[in-house]
Amino acid sequence: MILPSPRIKRLLVLFFFSFLVGNALLHLVLPYDNPLVLAFRFNFSGLQLWLRGSGVEKDAWLYEPARFPIEYRNDVGLLIKTGYGTRHRLAAQLEALDLTPDDADDSFVVVGDWTPREGGKLAGVTVHDAIGGVMAMPEMRSHHDAPKFKEYLSLKDAVQAGDDAKATEIGKSFGWDLDALKFIWGLEYIYDNLPPKKWYVILDDDTYLVKSSLRLLLTHWDPDVPRYVGNAVGDFKGRFAHGGSAVVISHEAARQLLARRDVVAAAQEHSLDETWGDRLVASAFQKIGVYLDERYSHFFNGERPAISKMMADRFCSPLVSFHGVADPDEMRRIGAAFRDERSPVFWGQLWDIYGAPSVDEFKRLPIRAARDYVGRTDERARVLPGTETAEACLAACESAAGKCLAWTWVEHSAECRMSPWMILGERVKGHYSGVNVGEVERLRQSC
Repeated sequence: MILPSPRIKRLLVLFFFSFLVGNALLHLVLPYDNPLVLAFRFNFSGLQLWLRGSGVEKDAWLYEPARFPIEYRNDVGLLIKTGYGTRHRLAAQLEALDLTPDDADDSFVVVGDWTPREGGKLAGVTVHDAIGGVMAMPEMRSHHDAPKFKEYLSLKDAVQAGDDAKATEIGKSFGWDLDALKFIWGLEYIYDNLPPKKWYVILDDDTYLVKSSLRLLLTHWDPDVPRYVGNAVGDFKGRFAHGGSAVVISHEAARQLLARRDVVAAAQEHSLDETWGDRLVASAFQKIGVYLDERYSHFFNGERPAISKMMADRFCSPLVSFHGVADPDEMRRIGAAFRDERSPVFWGQLWDIYGAPSVDEFKRLPIRAARDYVGRTDERARVLPGTETAEACLAACESAAGKCLAWTWVEHSAECRMSPWMILGERVKGHYSGVNVGEVERLRQSC
């Protein structure tokens, strides 16, 4: 091995410290949300994640004594976002989360883009009109002709006139546009109107929270430290916690943000042309120097159970959320499956909870006809064209070792799909699929 000369060593040390000092000066001189500051934080966060590794050791802190005990119903406030076009989901979600009307305005708040005609309530719970609340802000008076407000007023008129067909059409067409206005207003409402909470969680009406897993995380975090956590998405200019996967905000982070009326007003004004309300939350926090903590991103999940990607880097980690559960019956089934869990639920446990074939069963029958344990592929998957048999696809996956947890052979295209994750599996005609038994067995033993 060639060792660097003392002169090169000195230059490397000088470069390293110059880098640290330079970036420290960036933070001191430039605004918190300056692109240079955000770029530095993005790259530094990536370095942190790389240094922590992908094994179970990165979550070792969870097994230390909990220093911040919580009483879930008293210390956690849920902000549930719904809309006229998706209002049919709310009752099932409340049932799945074990929430009742008696808990409303104490443990949770529901915000929407309309006021229900039935005394302002839906599923026995008051729906607070966030869009109307934003319009009523003094800072927004000069923006009442904004397209989003016009959409809202059209929806409001249809609801008040009892024209459900028109209101539903407007809600489904423009509900997504209006959603961005609910985040900051809803956070301020829940902060001001609920009893003081240690933690606030923002979720959609198709999100399910695994309470036992979330509780484990929160008991290890200090609510008096500004903390903003969730499933990280976006580029370096706007890393944000995906709203559907659940966004966790400490009391101190909420306090600091809402104390800055200039930032709140600017965020609400920006919501009139922002598509993603969850990105708006991140940009507001960035202005006060609170950034998404990406070390905990792997706990949060943006998919429903059947297509949740169980990967090696999170197989033994707590699973906090599901998203995309638009079917009320499925939401109720998820609630029934997880409601009585007292211990944290780990990603790898999904396999057992939902009764997928065991490792021993895969050893006996490694190829499953009309199944797909890979699901939707992305840039992390590998596709091998011209694979003639399912057996060849299985062999390719096993030879890839840790880079392949599941494989699917598509008969009509002779295509072999290999992924570093596995899903519970869906029935797909003409597909043959299985898992890398050796890798799955190794992961299960590591937990």
